[in-house]
Amino acid sequence: MILNDRVNMKILCTWLILQTAAALLTAQRPMILFPGDANNDGACNHYDLLPIGIQYFKEFAPRDVQSIDWSPQLFLSWPDSLPVSLVNAGFADCNGDGFVDDFDLDAIKLNHEKNQNTADPPPTLWLPKLKDTLFSTAQVLVELSFDRDTAAPGDTVAAWLVCDIAENHPTGALGLALWLEYDASLVKDSETKIEPDTARRDLMFVTATPSAVDIWRTVPPGNIQFSAAGRAENVLKNRDTLAKISIIIEDKIFADVAPFTFDCLEFLMLNGREQVLPTFMKKDTLIIKKRTSSLAETTFAFDKIKFLPNPFTDFILVENQMYAPCLLTFFDLSGNLIFEKNIGGGEETFDLPTLPPGNYLARLQSANEVVWRKMVKVD
Repeated sequence: MILNDRVNMKILCTWLILQTAAALLTAQRPMILFPGDANNDGACNHYDLLPIGIQYFKEFAPRDVQSIDWSPQLFLSWPDSLPVSLVNAGFADCNGDGFVDDFDLDAIKLNHEKNQNTADPPPTLWLPKLKDTLFSTAQVLVELSFDRDTAAPGDTVAAWLVCDIAENHPTGALGLALWLEYDASLVKDSETKIEPDTARRDLMFVTATPSAVDIWRTVPPGNIQFSAAGRAENVLKNRDTLAKISIIIEDKIFADVAPFTFDCLEFLMLNGREQVLPTFMKKDTLIIKKRTSSLAETTFAFDKIKFLPNPFTDFILVENQMYAPCLLTFFDLSGNLIFEKNIGGGEETFDLPTLPPGNYLARLQSANEVVWRKMVKVD
């Protein structure tokens, strides 16, 4: 009987120790954040909108000091964390009022591009933690396309950012973040701007350009940062136009032909479970060409000239319905001359089997008019 009592007492003590350890592990503990660094990676930038979107509507104890100044701020750890990276939800409460909501975006805008290394837990890179990728799903298509093929110095050009997710996608996307780079010498970069589709009331946005449209601190010339996120909901499920980018072509372009494109340095798309969605970025190229003093590209001329097929493989057929002598010039996107030839009215075929696949520019010039076409050769 005494032996059984001792065994029972030992079991009870062991149980108490385990319960105490579990309580200590789950108990809220003090942590330190920097307002705007919602994913605690040591940097405040457009990526921090995504954790706010995932944790939206969460609430817990407010901070004693409710400030968005870039300084270490003590808070009590929240019971929730991001599903994959396990970053505590309290980091998304950027303004410290105890709620994750739109007001937390102000800290990102104020502290954009600031860095820190003294948060607690210590900041670690966020993207390497995102190990859960939906490889079994089709890639999401993200397009960035210009409203025209060619432009001249002084022209204002628009580019549209579109996200295309299949209707049968198993989750849809909560949001995305991307970083674009471009040749700032070809545009009036102080006029570059990105305008989110604010008619979408189900999305939040953070944008940053050299002209600082939506942010206190600008990014370097030739850079655009953009993010969009739903509020705890995967709202991107079909084909959605997210933003319009406007550029003004620089007046002094020295090359006869200059290509302009937006290169995507970084891209991330997540769903509400913090899973990465595979994506494919389709970008467009704008051809900048010098204006000529007396020639104009008219609608009449544009409709009377055809280059077929486009894309092409081994040949192109030029159909000149203006029935006037013209000079056909073919360039690559660096402005290098591929060939040129005088042609008359009617049809003429050009064999180009050895031309490498890629983007090219064709110009057909008569005595009074000029027509440009962007051509694509495929394998």
